[in-house]
Amino acid sequence: LSNYLTLDAMHLVDTQWAVILPAAFSTFPVFIMYHFFRSIPKGIIESAELDGANKFQVFLSIGVPLGSSGIVSALVLSFLDAWNLIEQPLTFLKNKTLWPLSLYLPNISMDNAGLAFVASVITLIPSLLVFMAGQNYLEQGIAAEFSWKDGKLTRLSLTAKEEESVTIRINGKDQTIWLPKNKTEWII
Repeated sequence: LSNYLTLDAMHLVDTQWAVILPAAFSTFPVFIMYHFFRSIPKGIIESAELDGANKFQVFLSIGVPLGSSGIVSALVLSFLDAWNLIEQPLTFLKNKTLWPLSLYLPNISMDNAGLAFVASVITLIPSLLVFMAGQNYLEQGIAAEFSWKDGKLTRLSLTAKEEESVTIRINGKDQTIWLPKNKTEWII
């Protein structure tokens, strides 16, 4: 109801913006990304700040790479949610020419089974492509654990679902390690 009243006051009801804006300002991605950014150990952020990085540099060089799984997961899930909307277009769009294809699918009768199949495939393709592009991030292939003692990294433990290489920065130097499908532990 609040979305409708806001969009009506802005004279956006019965426009494509009535569907786009509520999806763009959804709070759902915030909850997903909060979890990923919250899992970044404070010691890593403090180390970067001690090295002279400001908040923006810390965000770009540490937050974005370590939180990329959360960012991409939020983007993929938000796209899939917005692409399959039913209630919002029905509520906000009175003009049927503005309706997305997903609203027409239930109205196609079995007399037009071929048309229903083609419309379903056309609706499915973008969702499938976005999901496949973000699948690795959704699965979150690497989980990391850190241990700190007296402000120094003492243990780094990484787990990989698949064999892969990971580049991490320790004491200002990039180090690339190869992870097999098991747990690798570094004592520093």
